[in-house]
Amino acid sequence: MGLIHGDGANWHEDIVIQNNPYRMWQGDQRDMRERCLVNGTWKLILNNVRPPELFRRGAEEIPENNLYPGEAETAGALAERLLEWGRKTGDELTGKIVAQWF
Repeated sequence: MGLIHGDGANWHEDIVIQNNPYRMWQGDQRDMRERCLVNGTWKLILNNVRPPELFRRGAEEIPENNLYPGEAETAGALAERLLEWGRKTGDELTGKIVAQWF
């Protein structure tokens, strides 16, 4: 509400998305769990099945534009922020997914 009234003091730089994708096919994909960190510049998608995906926001987010692993340092820094969120919220799955890739 503060932001709506012009007070951005508590504005979060990062947004975290928890996703349990619905998949109709069988196998590993059915048990996939994701965590995604989005900010003004980047979108990092980590899950327990596929390799990390890193996109520069504003660019088309298609698989050919995945900047990981070329921007591994940026992805690692974002993963640390995601890990911190997981610790803060008690979301143990985030720690497991981050540890799987970083």
